[in-house]
Order: sequence, then structure tokens, then C-alpha cells
Amino acid sequence: MNRRPPYLFPDGAQIGDANVVLHARAKQHRVSNYAGPLSIKTVLSGRVAWIVGGRELVVDRSSFLVLSDGE
Repeated sequence: MNRRPPYLFPDGAQIGDANVVLHARAKQHRVSNYAGPLSIKTVLSGRVAWIVGGRELVVDRSSFLVLSDGE
């Protein structure tokens, strides 16, 4: 059984159709082939790299990344 955790994506969730605020703590997070809605990426500590259109975009405490619809 490969069921999503109910606390992260509850049944009936409309990720991509409705606003979502996701707060997480992890050493690594990977999402492949997901073109989402307008998105703002930020971190509270450390740094994170997003690969968008083949480019690595690094975000740290002093910056943020805005991804357009479909990126």
C-alpha cells in the first residue's frame, strides 16, 4: 500500500488548485516533474537548491525564490 500521509495531503486536498502553505524540516526533499502553481520558496536556516529549467537556484536565509505557474 503506497498511501500518502493524511497529515500532509488529506483526502480531497486540491494541491495546485488551492492555496497551500507547507512547512517542513528535512535534510533532503525531492520532487520530480511537478509543474505547480505560483510558488514562493524560502528557508529559515541553511540553504536549499532548486533545479528549475536545468539551472540550480540556491536560496538561503537572505533570499527567496518565486516560481511562476508551471515551473
